[in-house]
Amino acid sequence: IFNIIDKYKNHPSILKIKENVPDDISFSFRPVDFNAVIDEISNLSLSKSVPVESIPTKIVKENSDIFGQKILIDFNNSIRTGLFPTNQKLADVIPIFKNTEKHHKENYRPVSILPVLSKIFERLMFHQLNDFMNDKLSIFLCGFRKGMNVQKLYTFYGRKMEKAP
Repeated sequence: IFNIIDKYKNHPSILKIKENVPDDISFSFRPVDFNAVIDEISNLSLSKSVPVESIPTKIVKENSDIFGQKILIDFNNSIRTGLFPTNQKLADVIPIFKNTEKHHKENYRPVSILPVLSKIFERLMFHQLNDFMNDKLSIFLCGFRKGMNVQKLYTFYGRKMEKAP
């Protein structure tokens, strides 16, 4: 990680962020409350796969009051200790076909099927990171940001977007 930080410390995008964000601002994860956990459980998709030896999403959703308490305790302990639960690091890795020749291993990519509890941890962390970073990033950095797109840029600049000929 230190090599990566050193390699990109003078990258134009990093320099621009440093130009606009004070040095004394730092980020750290905060404990969450029960409602935040329940919200994430309710937003889980039943159509997503889970590892074979994992708790099914449907069971977690149907028993959110029970699982919510356990997830709340585990997540907040994780924040306090800085350690991610070992059993949540396990995933089923399956090959997904991506190209024309099914007989060549190069035409497959690995996809990790994560436990539902890991997905909830991920979403809880995402919200905190996103809230911290969102106002520090340029409006021109639209990729992978919810609600940020070219249409919004045109609206920001008071222009009407026209269809290509």
